[in-house]
Amino acid sequence: MDNNLQKFKSLVEIAKVEYQDELNRNSRLEEKVGKFLMVQSIIIIAFIYLMLSSLTWSIFIKAHIVLQSMFVFFNVLFILLTLACICDCLKAFQLNNFKRYELGEGLEDLAFDEDENLISMYLQVYQAYKECLTFNTKLIEEKGKYITSALSYLLDCCILFTIVTFMTFLGYIGLAYDNQNSPPPIIIQLKCEKGICSP
Repeated sequence: MDNNLQKFKSLVEIAKVEYQDELNRNSRLEEKVGKFLMVQSIIIIAFIYLMLSSLTWSIFIKAHIVLQSMFVFFNVLFILLTLACICDCLKAFQLNNFKRYELGEGLEDLAFDEDENLISMYLQVYQAYKECLTFNTKLIEEKGKYITSALSYLLDCCILFTIVTFMTFLGYIGLAYDNQNSPPPIIIQLKCEKGICSP
C-alpha cells in the first residue's frame, strides 16, 4: 500500500513539474512576441522617416520608370508583410486562455470521505494536471506556429527595409553626382536704361 502511495505521489509531482514548465514556456513565448513587436515598431519608425523625406521622393521621381516601379513594389510589399507580422503577433497574444489547475469540490469530498483512500485523491490530482497539460500543450503549439510565422514575416521585413534603404542610398549618391557634374547656372546681367532692361 505504502509503495503504491509513493508511486502516485511521484506521478503527481512529475505532472506538477510538467504543468509549471508549460506555464513558464508560455511566458517565454509571450516575451518573444513582445520583442518581435518592439523590433517591428523600430523598423516601421525608420521606414516612415525614410518615406517622409522629401529628398527620397525627389530622387525617385527623376529615376527611370523601372526603378520607380521596383521602389513602389518593395514599399507596398514591406507594408503588407509588416501588417501580416503584427497580425500573427496579436493572434499569438490572444491565445492566452491557459487551463489552470483547479482543486474543485470533488477533491475535498475525496479528502473527507472515510471510504476513500489517499491513492484515489492522488489519482484525481494527477488526472486534473494531465487534463490541463493536454489543453495547454495544444495551445502552446498553436501559439508557436503564429510566432514562427511572425518571425518569418519580420525577417522578410528586415530584408525589404534593407533593400529600400540601399536603393535610397544609391539615389542619394546619384543625386549628389548629378549636382556635382551639372554646369553652373548662367547669370545674365541686365542693363537698365530709362526703364527698359536688356541683356
